[in-house]
Amino acid sequence: MQVTSLLSRREHKHEHDHDEVCISCGDQHSHAPVRLMQTLLGLLFVINGFVVDWLFEKGTMVASASAMVGAILLGYPIVWTAIKDLRQGILSINELVGIAVLASFASGDYKTAGVVAFFMLMGEIIETRTAEGARA
Repeated sequence: MQVTSLLSRREHKHEHDHDEVCISCGDQHSHAPVRLMQTLLGLLFVINGFVVDWLFEKGTMVASASAMVGAILLGYPIVWTAIKDLRQGILSINELVGIAVLASFASGDYKTAGVVAFFMLMGEIIETRTAEGARA
């Protein structure tokens, strides 16, 4: 079983195999897929959940529904990547964040699930942009 402390799957344009070494860290792994528009849309839903909860006393159901949609949009790539990694015998940070997102989601704290997933995805965006800048 391969253990890595970084993100673990990248699927679109910048995909690399386990035979290649990651330019950003020098380790063998791949990265979580990050779609900027999906991330921003998910963040918008989570922020809307906070705003509705803050402005309206009886808006709890709307706030929860909005935050739940945001948490799904933000958490899906991380949880899916964690599942793929586990199938390949790779342990990484995605499994820990996936557990945190699923636990928050299961307890009904959709805003927390969305925020945790958002910060994970932002870290991935920063990591991949930094690596692309280093190659240029």
